[in-house]
Amino acid sequence: MTFDFFKTKDFYSDLFEKHQLIDRYHRIYYKDTLLTNYNTVTSIQKQDIITLYPDYLTSQFLEGYCAKTIYQKAGFAIDLHAFSSFQDYLKTLKSSFRKVIVRSVNRLEACFNISYTMYYGHINKGVYTQLMGALFNMIECRFQERDGRNKVLKQWNAYLELAYQNILDKKASLFVIYSDDEPIEISLNFHCENIIYSAISSYKLEYSKFSLGNIEIYKQLEWCMANGIKLFDMGYGSFDYKLRWSNYTYAFHAHIISKSNSLILEGLAQYFKYKFKLINYLISNNLNNKFYNILDYFKDKNSTASSIDYVFENTQDINVEVHKSLNLNTPSFNFLKRPLFDFLYKHQEHKDHVAVYPNPNKANSYVIKGKSSIVFLKMNS
Repeated sequence: MTFDFFKTKDFYSDLFEKHQLIDRYHRIYYKDTLLTNYNTVTSIQKQDIITLYPDYLTSQFLEGYCAKTIYQKAGFAIDLHAFSSFQDYLKTLKSSFRKVIVRSVNRLEACFNISYTMYYGHINKGVYTQLMGALFNMIECRFQERDGRNKVLKQWNAYLELAYQNILDKKASLFVIYSDDEPIEISLNFHCENIIYSAISSYKLEYSKFSLGNIEIYKQLEWCMANGIKLFDMGYGSFDYKLRWSNYTYAFHAHIISKSNSLILEGLAQYFKYKFKLINYLISNNLNNKFYNILDYFKDKNSTASSIDYVFENTQDINVEVHKSLNLNTPSFNFLKRPLFDFLYKHQEHKDHVAVYPNPNKANSYVIKGKSSIVFLKMNS
């Protein structure tokens, strides 16, 4: 949410995504590491208003300049400095959560032909275009189902344009979970020295039971530990998964940079201080999303969330194989994938050993048969 009378610059986006900062920042450090992975651009402003500066960085300003610092919001990260292996970090998580994650990984790999790929320093342009298109569709479907808004989609062309070369330059990466050759979860990350910023991620909704978001973090942290990454930054937004995974909470600040202290500088500092307080209040009460959802409703009244309800009914073994099984790769049967995958999760069956048959005795009813389980599936819509 923005309602500024002043032009601001997003430090977080500029550093991680665009790899450029204004020259008012003379040096930037992460712990003892001097950051050099960015270009400098000359500022012509009398006062530079910089938002979303993560305080795990320390900065030296250009000689003759000073800055007012204002708290903006909280950020969440996983600090890996103290750990010699991923398993050492995993042991610090709550036992119940750790068991859930390990079970999710094992269940996913038991039910599908799963592989994991990190595209970092190399990617075919056609593969890149395909994966970014798949990620866009995943995000769009997810927020249509939630009947919510996502600002990433409105900025998609910018991400599409900048990420490819950044991957080749090892300034970005795409992490992908594949089932056979199909991407089912994709995460776009940006890199700065030994920091990864997990920028955008989503998954195919039919795999919801399998906690793909948590599996993605699990597998990416394995990669981070093997490749010298010391901070896995999940950004702002106090979502439940961030609270569970993070071991480090930091602050985003705004910097108002000027040559000297003045009444104008003090006035700007007070304005942004109360602006951020108001925004945080609106977010904590979910009023900002309600406001934007109302606007989106009037912009596109034809956009509605859709979902399909279904129930499973136990049945005795019946001879369904006299009927031809359905080809779920046919688009007209896509609606059966989520209930099928829920069946796989519950009964720990492998996709390759399961078939779906029409139930000739009931409309909107099917039979799912695996190696050791069989159920009726009734679609309610």
